[in-house]
Formats: sequence, structure tokens, C-alpha cells
Amino acid sequence: EGSTRALLAFEDLLPAGGGEYTQLFSGFTPPDVPVLIDDSRTFTCVIEGDPHVRQVDSRRHVDLYEVGTFTAYESTRRDFQVQIRTWPCTRRQVSCVCGVTVREGNDVIRINQCDQIQNIYASPVVSVANQLHPGTEIKRSGDGKKIEVLLASGSSIKISSRWNMMTLSITTPGTDR
Repeated sequence: EGSTRALLAFEDLLPAGGGEYTQLFSGFTPPDVPVLIDDSRTFTCVIEGDPHVRQVDSRRHVDLYEVGTFTAYESTRRDFQVQIRTWPCTRRQVSCVCGVTVREGNDVIRINQCDQIQNIYASPVVSVANQLHPGTEIKRSGDGKKIEVLLASGSSIKISSRWNMMTLSITTPGTDR
């Protein structure tokens, strides 16, 4: 955590396209621009097992044994939300995460295995509602069981699927605090 100073330097502009104005900037080099990069702390929320939730704002754990759809994370400073869906996953009347929906602006990404209760070896299905904005990326392991959603804001959601449950960690920039 801290700040980094950098200098953004440019090369000579190379005008193209023709016309009388293309030579206006010929040989012109924009001045260097100082940039201050303010690194801020990130925050992580972990949801695992039948789900045990380690909250972002404290090291407190909460157990979620309910079945349904829940908001796991919502930013009050930007348009960002993570929802989870749980299902009954054992005979001991507990629930497990079977689906995750991530929304940042118009980017909506769903990771779902809620309809795969009979096939515990299947990997989650990933679907995207709209074309993703530049800077948003979905990575997936070769076996399909580990998925990482990287968002332009710097937030990331890591999901690991095993048996009939998902484990996820939601990491957000310190500006959400």
C-alpha cells in the first residue's frame, strides 16, 4: 500500500490521413505528463463450504444455512453486485453455493451449476448476458472447475467448484470501503 510516481512520455506524432491539416502536428512531441498512482488496500470476502462467510469489513464469520438467492456483495460507491444462489447439498440440512452472478455496470456474468445436482462431476456453466466491456475478462482452468472473473474496476471473483458446492472469494478495491 502506498503511492507510486510515474512519468508518461510520448514519441513524436506521426500524422496520417492526408489533407492540409496533417502537417499541423508533424514533428510535435507532447510534453511528458507526471502521474501519481495511489495504491489502496483491497478487501476480500470468502464464502466456502456450507456456506461459511468471512465478511469484508471484519474477520467475523457468519454461517448461511438457508436455501435461496442472496446478495453477497454490493458496492455503495459504484454499480457492482455479486449474488449467490444456494441449494440443499447434504442430508444435515445445510446449504451450499451452486450459482454466482456478477454484475458491474452492464456486464452480467453467471456461473451456474444449480441444475447439476445429479452430476456432481460436471463443471459450472458460464454465461454472459451482454458483450463484455474492455477490461472485463473471464478465465477458466482446463478442467473447468476454477473460474476467475476480472473486472475493469480492479475487482475479481475467484470461484472453485467441487462436488456439489462452490467456494468463492470476492476481492474489491479499497475505494469501495
